[in-house]
Amino acid sequence: MDQNFLINESILKREVDYANISKRDIVLEIGSGIGNLTRYLAERAKKVIAVEKDSDLIKILKDVLSGYKNVEIIEGDFLEIDLPKYNKIVSNIPFSLSSEITERIMLSGFDIAVILYQKEFAERLVAKPGDKNYSRITILTNLFSEVNIMEIVSRSNFYPRPDVDAAVVKFIHKKVSYDFDVREFLNFVRKIFVHKKKNLKNALKLSGYRYDNVPKEYLEMKVHKIPINDLILIYKRVKI
Repeated sequence: MDQNFLINESILKREVDYANISKRDIVLEIGSGIGNLTRYLAERAKKVIAVEKDSDLIKILKDVLSGYKNVEIIEGDFLEIDLPKYNKIVSNIPFSLSSEITERIMLSGFDIAVILYQKEFAERLVAKPGDKNYSRITILTNLFSEVNIMEIVSRSNFYPRPDVDAAVVKFIHKKVSYDFDVREFLNFVRKIFVHKKKNLKNALKLSGYRYDNVPKEYLEMKVHKIPINDLILIYKRVKI
C-alpha cells in the first residue's frame, strides 16, 4: 500500500489479531509509514522492528512512537538491509513491490506473517494448478507456507480512495527443508512459466532444458496445470 494512504483502524486491529500477537513475539513491520499499524503492534508485542526507508517518515515515526520503548526503528530498504531476528511479520507493504518483498519474506523465514496485498495479487498466492493465476509466486509461497486470504478489504476503507481493492493474507510457515536448491528450482519455474500455456515438452525445449529423463505422462501436460510436487520431480529429472 502506498504510504500516503490511511487505512480504516478496524482493519489494522484485525491484522494484529490474525497474527495472534502476544508478549512473546518479536514482530517485523515492513514500510511503517507514519506508524498507524506500528502502535497497535507495540501494544501487543514484546518488540516491534519498524523498517522504513523514507527519511521524512522516519522523523514522524520517531515522534509518534516516542512513548513506546519496545519499538526499534530501522531506516533502510527492506530488500537490501540485514534483517534482525523476529518471528512474526505484520505489514501493509507497497503494492508495487509485492513480489520482491514476498520472495524475501519466504526465503528469510518466520512463524506467522500477515500482509495486506492488492486483491489481484493475493488471488495469485492462493491459486490452484490450472487456475489462470497459478504462477511462480504461487509456487514460492506454497513451498514455505500455508496461505489463506483472511478478508477482502474494499477500497472504501482507504483514504484517499485507491482504484483497487485489497486483501489480508495470512501465511503460516511450514517447518520443512528441501533436498534441492530452492533458488535454482524457482529459477527453473520462472523459465518454464514464461510458456505456461504450452505443454511441458515444448516449454522445456524453449527454456533450454533436456527432457529425456522426464516421465512421459508429464510431457503433454500444460505447464500451468502441473502441481508443485510434480514440478519438483520434473526439476530433479531435467538436472540429470
